[in-house]
Amino acid sequence: MMLDALISSKTKRAILKQFFSNLDERYYIRQLAVILNTSVGTVHRELARFEKNGILESKSLGNLRFFYINRKNPLFTELKQIIFKTEGIKGRMEMELNRIKGIKTAFIYGSFAKGEEKGNSDIDLFLVGNINEDELIQKISGLESELNREINHTIYTKEEFKKEIENKNSFILEVLKEPKIFLVGKQDEL
Repeated sequence: MMLDALISSKTKRAILKQFFSNLDERYYIRQLAVILNTSVGTVHRELARFEKNGILESKSLGNLRFFYINRKNPLFTELKQIIFKTEGIKGRMEMELNRIKGIKTAFIYGSFAKGEEKGNSDIDLFLVGNINEDELIQKISGLESELNREINHTIYTKEEFKKEIENKNSFILEVLKEPKIFLVGKQDEL
């Protein structure tokens, strides 16, 4: 991924991905080491660096020190977007969906596209094309496990999509008005 060129450390990328994909979560060192399948010492060292640079904050509760995203960091929004587009949800979904034949257009809409997602928000995915739904469901299941998010998908063939627009389907017209994050295709291809 492109993030490799900016951040050469695999552990740093994994930590950033974990925190920026789960913005409301707090992790203690050993918990994060288990999630990332890496050593406690390495995780501790990188968390300390991120905290020193203001990307993360920490709070001690009992014997545990919990780390969480510092939303007041001036680079928070930019870092979130970079992670989202490369290692995070957008990057992973884009990679998997581009492997499925027949998808003409695919985009995320709803809370994620609006930038209003919470830690437990699902991902709303809209697809247009002649898609093998079994293959799509298999890819989505893998992504749900990896991203720890439910993915709700809606599929239309190109013909169905055009017909629903002509019939002024309120759901489709509302989705088309909302912000979208394109994974396959572009706005002008709708």
